[in-house]
Amino acid sequence: MKSFFESIEERPLRVFLKSIGIDEKRIEEKRSLKLLELIVKIINISVNTGLSIVVSPKEIISRVKFSEKSEEMSWIFYLNDIRNFVSHKPGEETKENYLRALEFFDINIAYMKTHGWGTAVDKIYDKIISAEKDISKLIKESIETL
Repeated sequence: MKSFFESIEERPLRVFLKSIGIDEKRIEEKRSLKLLELIVKIINISVNTGLSIVVSPKEIISRVKFSEKSEEMSWIFYLNDIRNFVSHKPGEETKENYLRALEFFDINIAYMKTHGWGTAVDKIYDKIISAEKDISKLIKESIETL
């Protein structure tokens, strides 16, 4: 799974976002995953409103909530929060992000300690599979709005 996201390059994502009218200042500090998340938000708006990205990019962009996480992409950021907590010296913010991530994945540490971590891994995979299905469905539906 990690290799799939490693293969996503920033440059084509930036080119696409600029081509539909996203202000460069809004994306200059974003990297691949955040750029991909923005594209998913744009596709979601297009599908939910029936607006075509080809015909109405400005209207779609005006509806993007840049500061909110995309439901379909949030799993990868929560997974990264778990990795950061485990692999770095945790500060208070890192610990808070870790606890939110466990909540997102519905992982109960006490239960896992007594029953094993296999259930936690299953819950993470379930979220990832569900999100991938949602993104795939969105992409298919977005093609119809073109």
